[in-house]
Amino acid sequence: MLQPAVFLVEKDPTLRRSLVRMLKCGGYTVEAFAAPSKFLAEFDAARPGCLVLAHCFSDMSGLEFYKRLVEKGCRLPYLITIAADCELSVAIDAMKNGALDVMEHPLDRDAFLDQVWQAIGLDEERRRQQFDDETFQDRLSKLSRREREVMDLVIAGRLTKQIARQLDISPKTVEAHRSHIIKKMQVKSLVDLVRVVTEHRPVIRREGRHKR
Repeated sequence: MLQPAVFLVEKDPTLRRSLVRMLKCGGYTVEAFAAPSKFLAEFDAARPGCLVLAHCFSDMSGLEFYKRLVEKGCRLPYLITIAADCELSVAIDAMKNGALDVMEHPLDRDAFLDQVWQAIGLDEERRRQQFDDETFQDRLSKLSRREREVMDLVIAGRLTKQIARQLDISPKTVEAHRSHIIKKMQVKSLVDLVRVVTEHRPVIRREGRHKR
């Protein structure tokens, strides 16, 4: 399993060295880059962690850089660091565009490390949810069309006889389908099935849109 890292993009060498020391003392793995182009050349969306971006580079702002990363599939939580004399509008714009925080130099060590910890935690949770969704989607894809129909009616609260009547099949056939559904979805019971499907409603809705 890949270990999370803090990806630091800071053009000022003195600040970059200082932040690297601070992060390493906090127990984090750090990969530091002097320019956005260097980070982009090595960027791997599979790597977990978070981004710490300087507000300004020679050719673009940290916020503009992050927008380009999103276009390339990067979903890492990010922090923006700014100079003490930076305009307030910069911080407001960054927060509106998803920055976890905007931190002013000189950084408060404890506050900075705490925000990094939160950012990495958010990334871990997002990746865990993505894995759960993909696993659910894979199991769902193994159901036959009839099993999906039976499952939808079970989730809607229909009883065995009601499902049999609506689908024009026998109650025993409904029970057989339910048994197959429980096995394929790898749940312990119908109650567990209802819980799992309810938790993944957004996945089912996305699947429905893609089939149209």
